[in-house]
Amino acid sequence: MTLQCRYPTKRAFRTREEARQGAALIRQRVEEQGGWYNPLYPYRCPAVHGEKHWHLSRSRQGTKTCRSCGERRPAWFDSRRQEWVVYAHENCATQAVSA
Repeated sequence: MTLQCRYPTKRAFRTREEARQGAALIRQRVEEQGGWYNPLYPYRCPAVHGEKHWHLSRSRQGTKTCRSCGERRPAWFDSRRQEWVVYAHENCATQAVSA
């Protein structure tokens, strides 16, 4: 798959369902080797250019209101800080903590 992505080293999936299947395969391989599996959450890549696609993350994913611009945007949960962080987007050049 040829993509213009802000995460070029992460595996890209064409759909959310493909990302879920990818997470299930990773889980199966890790558990077969006796490893401890941490859940992987699919999220749509926030890249503005290129094909729409999905990645996997160890952080929970969702949508939250951006504290800077007030728009509802994709976000991830920072388990260390125990707060949601909104991905950088068109109106806000940097990531922002959700409201």
